[in-house]
Amino acid sequence: MAYLQKVYLHKLIQKLNVLLQTVFLMSGNIYLNIKEFFKSGNQKKFRKFKIFLLLLFFVFLSGRLLQLVDKYSVNIFFWDQWDFYTPLFENRSLWEIFSYLHFPHRQGIAMVVDKYVFELSNWDTRIETFFIVFVVILTSILALYLKYKLYKKISFSDIFIPLLFLNAGAYESYLQVPNPSHSAFPLLIVLLYCLTLTFKNIHAKYIFLLLANFLGIYTGFSIFLGLLTPVLILFGIVENRKNGKTFFFLILIFFISIISFLSFFINYKFGSASSCFVFPHTKPFEYVEYISLQYIGIIRPTGAINSGVYLGFIFAAFTVISAFLFSIRIFSDAYKSIPAKKNLLVIISLLLFSLLFSLNNAIGRVCFSVDYGQNSRYYIYLVPGFLGIYFAIFEISKKMKKFGLFFSVVVVILFGYSNFKFKS
Repeated sequence: MAYLQKVYLHKLIQKLNVLLQTVFLMSGNIYLNIKEFFKSGNQKKFRKFKIFLLLLFFVFLSGRLLQLVDKYSVNIFFWDQWDFYTPLFENRSLWEIFSYLHFPHRQGIAMVVDKYVFELSNWDTRIETFFIVFVVILTSILALYLKYKLYKKISFSDIFIPLLFLNAGAYESYLQVPNPSHSAFPLLIVLLYCLTLTFKNIHAKYIFLLLANFLGIYTGFSIFLGLLTPVLILFGIVENRKNGKTFFFLILIFFISIISFLSFFINYKFGSASSCFVFPHTKPFEYVEYISLQYIGIIRPTGAINSGVYLGFIFAAFTVISAFLFSIRIFSDAYKSIPAKKNLLVIISLLLFSLLFSLNNAIGRVCFSVDYGQNSRYYIYLVPGFLGIYFAIFEISKKMKKFGLFFSVVVVILFGYSNFKFKS
């Protein structure tokens, strides 16, 4: 039976490849005809058409996600909710709610906001689930704004962003033990964190970066921002080493970021949520396989492990190589006292955040199975990484910018498929 399933999935993948090529050729002709039509008239109309198409995708996918939640969410507490909502049940102080530890992370600002959502909704868990969806929708808007702020343009390929953020494949984040601290809020904080990197005023930039960093450390798995922030500040320190006041300001900011991260471990109890956990794993190569499958799991046919691991490995390898090369470039510019390019700072933040999460998840969960990381509740933590990959494509080569259509078709097929493969 398993052999027949693999054969069927292999044939399905082949059909998807043929469909991809067909759609690409058709889309290419349609795109060129539309572009030629608008060019013969007014460029402004062409830009408006692109924005209209993007909004159409955004509204459609938002409605699809809301419909999904409306159909399947329930108004009842279950499973881990009886544990991580303990500080709300016991009416504890805001700080106790903020710092509450539900292993292995704390609940942070998400749980504080959730307190008021529950009070206003009379403890209706369906309302809370809709709230989580609205936060994700808001985050997708911020992602579009971030893209525009970095590149000053809207392109057809930007439909990738709503397809990525409003993906129905992340259904567990909304329907299986919804927890804003383990879904929407870490994603929101990462986007706000990246937006602070675009500030022109250096003092405002690093002060708000510290704030986003602190909120991230205490809210779910956005704790990994606490590892990134000192590195980004070090880039600034090297860049401004000859600028007295700014140099000492950044030294102070650096130590505050370290203290913020260390504060997380006050009264922290180390352990594992996996009963089978062992480190190092008896089969070390499975770490690589686990991460590879996690990077592709949400957009591949369920069960096609052999085909998925290679494509996932390409995404993960691209992430590692891009983050390394961009970091070298930033350090090189900083050493020459050249201001760091905000695009690169944002890209390495997005790439490394998801990579750190995936690595941590592999260490903690690989003992269950190599494809365990494909659980859809982890998808939301890979979103920043894929957004970073998207931005990296714009940076690597100007020629790639001209092939935005091809990238659009690819993500429409892959992420569009994952949006609609979910069924009851």
